[in-house]
Amino acid sequence: MKRVVIGTAALMLLLGTTDVAQGFGKKKQHGCSTSCAPAPVSCAPAPMVSCPAPAPAPSCAPTVTYQMVTQYQQVTRTVNETVPVTTEVEYNVQVCTPVTTKQKQTETVYEHKAEKSKKKRTVYKCVTVKRKQEYYENVTKSKQVEQSYQVCVPQTKTMKQNYTVTVPVMRQETRQVTSTVCQQVPVTETRPVTTYTCQPVAQTVVVPAYATDCTGCVKQCGTTTSTVCSYQSVPVTTNVSYTTYRSVPKTVVQNYTVNVCDYKTETRTQEVTYVENVMQTQKQMATVYYCEAVKKSMDVEVQEMQPSEEEYEETTYTTVPKTREYEVDVTTYKHETRKVKQPVTTYQTVTKTVCETVPVTVCVPVVSQPCPAPAVCMPAPCGY
Repeated sequence: MKRVVIGTAALMLLLGTTDVAQGFGKKKQHGCSTSCAPAPVSCAPAPMVSCPAPAPAPSCAPTVTYQMVTQYQQVTRTVNETVPVTTEVEYNVQVCTPVTTKQKQTETVYEHKAEKSKKKRTVYKCVTVKRKQEYYENVTKSKQVEQSYQVCVPQTKTMKQNYTVTVPVMRQETRQVTSTVCQQVPVTETRPVTTYTCQPVAQTVVVPAYATDCTGCVKQCGTTTSTVCSYQSVPVTTNVSYTTYRSVPKTVVQNYTVNVCDYKTETRTQEVTYVENVMQTQKQMATVYYCEAVKKSMDVEVQEMQPSEEEYEETTYTTVPKTREYEVDVTTYKHETRKVKQPVTTYQTVTKTVCETVPVTVCVPVVSQPCPAPAVCMPAPCGY
């Protein structure tokens, strides 16, 4: 009976110790464990109670062993955290604004004014006049004339003739020749280049005058003047750089082999056939043609210039200055200072308390059979 009571007490004490250990081993997301007392709790690590050496158990007592168990406990620590802080900063901005206004300007324009006037002038008109004109005409005539002429009659003859021949003899000879070679060297030069631009020019030109004679033919009978507005090319000269190649002479000595032909003289004899011409005089009748000038006359039309006075209308151009006004847009720039707000982000260091869960190792007894309750090794509760 005594053994039963002791075993029951030891079992109850073991169960109570297990509940306390489970209370210390629970974790919570925020704050300390709820197994602590309601009073202000200190989360410092609990002091460990030294485990006594197990006493020799009587034969009737249960066997008790000790086991190391890891439990978790929450502690707090202070950390520094960088937090962004956004504020609005006001600063001045220089703004350049364009302002367009209209202004009046005056310019002088030169206009051409035409004036017509009547004037008299003397002109020469072409008049056709008939006149007699003498001339000579060549008439071809013929006559028979006896002519003597020389005839060359050839005669063939043979004779012996000595002649001298030159026989060539070839030999080789080495010679030197000095030659000049031209090398092309680039040279930069500047030359004036003339271009032409067209400008209007009023000038007086001479125009041929035409008249119709009695036969209906149009012929030139004089000239007249007229004012013509034309365009004249005005030269403009500019300097242009260009690259050209200039030949630079260089003297070069070269060796070469030539075939030299020497000649020796030999005398030879041969028969030659030659033709000897004998002159003979012969006569014959021949027809001779000759020209004879015959004087004749005929009526011809001659163009003569006769003066006459006529009126004509002349246009004179004068330049008249004229002043006019016109409006132009003038743009000016106005500088002004404006205030602008802009968000600026800075970073500050903030101190923060963090509660963490840390592991704690405790000694837990293990009873193998009912026995009187042994001494329990357990940490002291929080706050004690």
